[in-house]
Amino acid sequence: MPNVLVIDDDRNLANLVREVLEMDGYTAILRHSGPDGIAYALKHTPDIVLCDINIPGVDGYGVLNKLRAHTGTAYTYFYFLTGEVNLRPHTADGVIAKPFRVEDLLDTISGPPLDRRLA
Repeated sequence: MPNVLVIDDDRNLANLVREVLEMDGYTAILRHSGPDGIAYALKHTPDIVLCDINIPGVDGYGVLNKLRAHTGTAYTYFYFLTGEVNLRPHTADGVIAKPFRVEDLLDTISGPPLDRRLA
């Protein structure tokens, strides 16, 4: 199963997301700030990134822009996991609105083929 990087400063929510993902067979890694998430993604190249917008250090838009600009993560699936209602223009693959249903989270991340980086 794919590796999922969850970047969210709400540790309770991040732990819940990790539990849900791991119960469904994913490997989930948690980071709680933009800089930590970027560093992990650039070093380990996850298959999917779930990122809140309002996180410390570098916001979710900055994380997305940094990962899109790097050749190793430019095609990594990236979803905002956020309660924001006024989103700025972005190139994320989608938005999972907080609060979310577990089924919606799993349906969203299992939808795209994971060979996009090879295309």
